[in-house]
Amino acid sequence: WAYNIAPEDTKNVPKYSAVSATEIMSVRLDDQNAVLKDKRVRLAMNLAVDKDNIINKLLSGFVEPAKGQILGDYVLGFNKDLKPYPYDLDQAKKLVAEAKAAGVPTDSVELDYWAAKGRFPRLEEMSESMADSWTKIGLKPKIVITESARWREMWYSVLPGQTRAALMVWGAGNELGDSARNYDTQTACDGRSSTYCNKALDERGKKAAAATGEERAKLYQDIWKTVYDEVPFVPLFRLKPIYGMTKRLNWDARLDSLIMIKEMSLSE
Repeated sequence: WAYNIAPEDTKNVPKYSAVSATEIMSVRLDDQNAVLKDKRVRLAMNLAVDKDNIINKLLSGFVEPAKGQILGDYVLGFNKDLKPYPYDLDQAKKLVAEAKAAGVPTDSVELDYWAAKGRFPRLEEMSESMADSWTKIGLKPKIVITESARWREMWYSVLPGQTRAALMVWGAGNELGDSARNYDTQTACDGRSSTYCNKALDERGKKAAAATGEERAKLYQDIWKTVYDEVPFVPLFRLKPIYGMTKRLNWDARLDSLIMIKEMSLSE
C-alpha cells in the first residue's frame, strides 16, 4: 500500500484506489498586503491561472475543479450557482495595470508564496506555473517551498504584529459538512487562519450560524457569493489522492481521507 502516489505512477502499480476527498486546494490572499488589498489584483490573480491546464496536464485529471469557493458540494451552504473564475490573461493584465496606475505597488512589492513540501504530487511544478502566470500580468511572486512545521507556523501567523505571508496554498477540508467550519476558521475576521476581514459579513455569519435547515443553507450560500465577489482566495481544485496497492489488498479510499487499517483485508 502506498500513500498519495503521483498520477503517472498509476501505470506502475498493480492497482490503485482514488476518490475525491473533502479538501479543496486554494491560495489564501492576504488582503492587508499593500498589493493584495486591491480587489482588482486579487481578481487578476484568479483570472491569470489556467486551472484546466494544471488539472489536465500536471495532475492528469486526478482532481476536480473548484467551483469558485473553498468548499465542495458535499457541504451545507455550498453555492451551486458559483462558477470557477475564468482563465483570461488579457483581462488580468488590464486589471493589474489599472491598479498600478492608481498607485498600487504591483511591480515593486514582492509577494511571497508559501507551500508545504510534498503536500501533494506536482506541487512544486504547479507553484512555478502559477508564479509564471502572475509574473506575466505584472506582479512579483516569490516561491517559498518549506517544511510542514515552518509552513504551519506561517499559516497561523494572522494576528496583529505577526509577519503574514502574502500567499499560501492549502487544503480546506470539511469533514463536518457544514459551512460554519470554513467560514469561522478561514474567512471570519477572527478566524484562526484567516487573513480576510469583512465585519459586515461577520454579522451575516453570526446569523447563519444560529439558523438551521434551509434557512441556514441559504444564508451561507449568500455569504459565499459575497466572498466570491470579494476574491480573498484563489480556489483551485478538489483533491483526489491516489493510493497504490498490491493486488491482494482489499481496500477503498474514503471521502474523509481517513486510513482505517481495520477496513483492509488480504485475499488468499
